Amino acid sequence: MRAEGSGLLLHLGGAGTFTAVVGPGIGRCCYEVGPEVTRAFASQFDAAAEWFDGQFEPQAEGEQQHWLPWLTMMPPGHQPEPQRARLDLRAANRRQLVDAGVSPKRIAVSTLCTKCRADLFFSYRREGSGTGRLMAVIGIGETKTRRAPAKRPPRSKAAGKRRKRAIR
Repeated sequence: MRAEGSGLLLHLGGAGTFTAVVGPGIGRCCYEVGPEVTRAFASQFDAAAEWFDGQFEPQAEGEQQHWLPWLTMMPPGHQPEPQRARLDLRAANRRQLVDAGVSPKRIAVSTLCTKCRADLFFSYRREGSGTGRLMAVIGIGETKTRRAPAKRPPRSKAAGKRRKRAIR
């Protein structure tokens, strides 16, 4: 949610009136990303470094792992796994909502990881393309305040008689 999201919230009545709920999703514990995602976050968000564990700086700046790669070359098939960073999408989403003006008190974020909790959720990262799907819902509606029914003054006996005659 960048400027477009902030503008939409303001158009809909101000971010202070919203309650945001971020449902279950892949957690920092399981969400490994490569340098392309790290660089994309670093280019768009000043606070991106807070949301990563692992090799954030070298990946964000596009540095090569070795300054003389030919000195550390290995035979094909023996290259070490590329270093990856772990991303906390929950913290990133929360920060974007706060930056858009939603009160931190009105933001609820689930701590359930969809990859860790196979008993509760589908996970593309865990199961591959043959998995089920999750669903999200966004609702916008007017809040209606309940008003206490207006108290009527007690009727006089004469008013009751007039009403009965009018009904006949």
